[in-house]
Amino acid sequence: MRLRWFGVVYLTWFGINSLRSAFKGDSLQAATAETKSLKQVVISLLGFTFLNPHVYLDTVILLGSIGNTFADAKWFFAAGAALGSMIWFLSIGFGAKAASRFMSKPIFWKVLDIVIAVIMFAIALMLALFEF
Repeated sequence: MRLRWFGVVYLTWFGINSLRSAFKGDSLQAATAETKSLKQVVISLLGFTFLNPHVYLDTVILLGSIGNTFADAKWFFAAGAALGSMIWFLSIGFGAKAASRFMSKPIFWKVLDIVIAVIMFAIALMLALFEF
């Protein structure tokens, strides 16, 4: 029961901080001048891929465990998981590039922070008023 009220307080605090941030006028300043060599990009890619423990936890343990429940169709599951992952990460990469022009404007961050604050307040209110 105490954990519930801790959640209400935390979500309310998070919402208040989002509202404060909404009226600061901050924006993302994307670096456009610096370019990296192919070698630097490949080394970063390999580092983020193989030094990330979530690669092993999610891929080997989680997806491997789920995939083994499909018996003979486990290879279809693996192919679908690989395709889904490729689509997801390509969408994130190209989506970030496309969204960067909007994210450089302070109004974007103001609206985003207000939306986040409203969501945090709504979840805190539901947590406070309803039994789960």
